[in-house]
Amino acid sequence: MEYISSPITCWDKEFIFIDEVNRALPELQSKWLEIIRSREVMGFKLNTKFIWGAMNPMGYEGTNMMDEAYIGRFASFIDFPSVLEMNNDDRIEIIDSVGMDDAPALGFWLNDKKEPKDDTEQEKDLQVHRKIIALLTLATENYILMSKQMEFNKISSFLSRFAKSIEARTSSTDTEKKREKIELDGRRLGYIRRCIIGYRAMEIAHSNLYMSELSSFEDSVKEAILGSIPVGINAENAIDDFAETQLKNVFDQLKDFFLEDKDLVKVNLNYELMVSPDPIRKAEILINEDIGKIAKNSAWTRIMEETSIDISILCMLALNIESVNRGTIPPNILDQMTTKIDNKTIKIQKPILMGESIKYYDRVTDLITQGANKIEQIIICNEVNKGIKNSKNEMFFTDDDFKVIVDSCNKSLEKIRKICRYKGSLEA
Repeated sequence: MEYISSPITCWDKEFIFIDEVNRALPELQSKWLEIIRSREVMGFKLNTKFIWGAMNPMGYEGTNMMDEAYIGRFASFIDFPSVLEMNNDDRIEIIDSVGMDDAPALGFWLNDKKEPKDDTEQEKDLQVHRKIIALLTLATENYILMSKQMEFNKISSFLSRFAKSIEARTSSTDTEKKREKIELDGRRLGYIRRCIIGYRAMEIAHSNLYMSELSSFEDSVKEAILGSIPVGINAENAIDDFAETQLKNVFDQLKDFFLEDKDLVKVNLNYELMVSPDPIRKAEILINEDIGKIAKNSAWTRIMEETSIDISILCMLALNIESVNRGTIPPNILDQMTTKIDNKTIKIQKPILMGESIKYYDRVTDLITQGANKIEQIIICNEVNKGIKNSKNEMFFTDDDFKVIVDSCNKSLEKIRKICRYKGSLEA
């Protein structure tokens, strides 16, 4: 089968511009997937190298929700400022401009016929053309060289951490309003990696040709990442202050990954803080490690917002440590901690043994007295009571059941003792 070509068919076009991409109906959006992703139509290869799209802001009359697969085919997203967000000179230039499609009747009424361009204007156009070609050619050469450099081989490792962290940080906690978390799929992460290298390649090319100031590598990576994540394209994932802040905060907490003298231990601790589901482990990092102020406040806040587990003992322990080492816990978190303490949980509730289980009374008592202080004894009592409930028969449990209880006590105590390994004292 052969398709008939016309001036507006795309077979021989190197550049395709799709206007009003979010006015297309869903069934028409799907027709673009093959063109954008594979540069094919019905299995026939195109000559296309560049594809751009333009869309209206969300909420405009006539716009449609964009299919996730459709959005996922675009690599970068450029947010243009509104006229009121521009500076005064740019705003005046917009007001004075008349585009090709603006006021077409004026030419009739003013008898203003477009004259052919003179040699000077044509030469100016050619100069601009040559500059663009030179810039793109140099950027392409940079891309090829940079994609093989060790510095850029690290991008994949960074993006792996970034993707997991941003998913965790944008997931709703129990006390928050339900929202769409940012989940980056494999194709998107591949786009971001290539966009980072391409963005930097273009920056270096521009700096070499026009002697413009070259920004730091971390800033380039940040700009490329923020421009490659399709947040705010549809109503469901409309960007808000929270999402935008989290994208920037997660990057800032992991950006030391790119420093030549980077301390990966600190980077990995920040990463663990964001993705670990264990509040005890998070508290251990927060209390014992040198974590930045933003990371510390953010992590403590998310621990306080968790309601699916009882963190009474954790809060009691943290307040205990704060009394000995002032400034360990952020001031705005201290008040929240006091409201999180359940008085029933922080009392030493000795287990009630019944039936045949009474013969374990002395062993249980000895186990409780092994706690070096009140907090440890509370933990042991809680673990024993939990173990009794989990045993097959509360009236009669075996040596194996008791061994499980002892192991559980030791693990819980070890976690708590790690929190206090050099700060604070359980005896305080």
